[in-house]
Amino acid sequence: MRNPTQHRGRSHVRSTKSRRSTRTALYALTAFVAIAGAACGDDDDDAGQEVTITLSDYAFDGVPATVTTDTPITATNESTQEAHELLAFRLPDTETRSLTELTALPPDQLGALFPGAPALAIAAPPDEDGEVVLGDGTLHEPGRYLLVCFIPTGADPEEVMSAMEAAGADPNAGPPEIDGGAPHLAAGMIAELVVSS
Repeated sequence: MRNPTQHRGRSHVRSTKSRRSTRTALYALTAFVAIAGAACGDDDDDAGQEVTITLSDYAFDGVPATVTTDTPITATNESTQEAHELLAFRLPDTETRSLTELTALPPDQLGALFPGAPALAIAAPPDEDGEVVLGDGTLHEPGRYLLVCFIPTGADPEEVMSAMEAAGADPNAGPPEIDGGAPHLAAGMIAELVVSS
């Protein structure tokens, strides 16, 4: 893995309590994903064909509007400085708000849409292909999914990947401590994907 130069110029001014709350939620989710095992889209239906989603600073590119269940999903990270993850959370069937409406929600209300583990998690260091860390690389249940990245802005990629590996190797270690700014989600790294049967 490369040891990229970190850019720290994008720090966000936030209260200590808010930063701690965001970091705690991020660490808990990252640990859960590791222990257990995204802002634009295209209009075509990639039924059954492998879909490769590009992770960048700070967007998901190449997300089709719809895929069928069991379509293989892979990810590649085009960032040269940031590690990224693709976490897929299924929205409740009763959730009818658009992606634009959801992203306008206050952080606590948006965060409430991510209870429990994601249906799929892929992590990728800078300039590398992603590795599935939760699930089998497909989404099995039809519905609307939000794709998000919770990695802190400016976090050291080697620290991120090491923390994920360590959390997976020792389930009793607790959430990993990862320094950085706001999660990539706050910078707009969120997308919608519909899965049909």
